[in-house]
Amino acid sequence: MLKKIWFKVSLLFLVNMPLALFAANDSALGKFKGQFETEVTNTASDIASMVNIFVSVIGILWLVILFIIVMFNKERMMEHIKGIIAVSVILGIVWGISKSLI
Repeated sequence: MLKKIWFKVSLLFLVNMPLALFAANDSALGKFKGQFETEVTNTASDIASMVNIFVSVIGILWLVILFIIVMFNKERMMEHIKGIIAVSVILGIVWGISKSLI
């Protein structure tokens, strides 16, 4: 009977020990966790910044190409207006999401 109780107590201790180690900010693992979270946040911000710049460049090129098409062949643009609007909306959504993550 005593062995069963001792086994349950030791099992509970072993299960909860990592939680206590990671929750403590003064321990080495707590500091490592904090530094890891900071690095992940910085990396995500850098990637979002690169995506934002890429989408901005593609969006500006898209507008220039559309203006050139309108200058030379307006009817051709009107045939593909649904695709043009869809691509413009997708570029805007991706730009907005990446801008909010910076």
